[in-house]
Amino acid sequence: MRSALDIGMTCHWAGLGCVILAVSSLLWSAPVLAERERSDNLYVVTKSVADQGLASRQAAATEALLEVLTRLTGLSSIPRSPVIAEALARPDQFYSKFVYLEKPRLASSDQRGMSLSFTFDQPAIVSMMRAAKLPIWWSFRPATLVWVVVDTPAGRNIVTSGDRGPLVDALNRAARERGVTLMFPLMDLEDAVQVAVGDVWGNFIRPLAAASERYQVEQFLVGRFSVQEIMGQRLYSGDWQLFQRPLVPDGPKVSLSMLVPGGAAAVRQCGLRANDGPGRRCRSARHCGS
Repeated sequence: MRSALDIGMTCHWAGLGCVILAVSSLLWSAPVLAERERSDNLYVVTKSVADQGLASRQAAATEALLEVLTRLTGLSSIPRSPVIAEALARPDQFYSKFVYLEKPRLASSDQRGMSLSFTFDQPAIVSMMRAAKLPIWWSFRPATLVWVVVDTPAGRNIVTSGDRGPLVDALNRAARERGVTLMFPLMDLEDAVQVAVGDVWGNFIRPLAAASERYQVEQFLVGRFSVQEIMGQRLYSGDWQLFQRPLVPDGPKVSLSMLVPGGAAAVRQCGLRANDGPGRRCRSARHCGS
């Protein structure tokens, strides 16, 4: 049996980014399996822009290139070697297509805004990463099922695939930025028969492992969060733990807190690197199948 993810870290304010970093760390050490679903969108990044001017596009392209490198390396901070500095100065060398997209207005008084989608060229990116001696994380990545209970004044509830809110939005955004796929349980009759709120809150892993089988995932994340309103800000505090299937012995939990101003998602990457945990980097692109 494999052990649970053995990372001891506490991250305040931007804790959800740490959750994704931990998932990334576990994937670094896991073997590549043939049945893993390939992430085809690792090289497509969308950024908000103020206008269609060249300066806005250049700035957005630089940010998008950094995001691609973060996805492909697992690093939260990309070392600014001469190769990387040159690439960031001329990001147009690395994307093959860009498309402007108009954002829908949320209210009649809102301005529509605009976003810019870049499609980066895989061979050019990989060649640049090799020249910069960056680690390359394989593009075959398993989905992670998330079992999370949120404790509010209205009661405790399991977050489901149909739920929306700051916590779900923050997790999904951080997952997209890192090229990781998250799934949430349906909590239909089949799930409800096997899993109760108390199972997730009490960290009873066996029923969660059994219920996870139908989703055909290799790993699942278990978390519990209490929500408090503090001066117009929503504070999520709790802990999480990552398990691989088949069921593994209990491992250490990771505590975290996150402030969400005004109830809106506000997630930034923590100042942690994927190699802060036990996950091992691929030695070269040849080992990773990128």
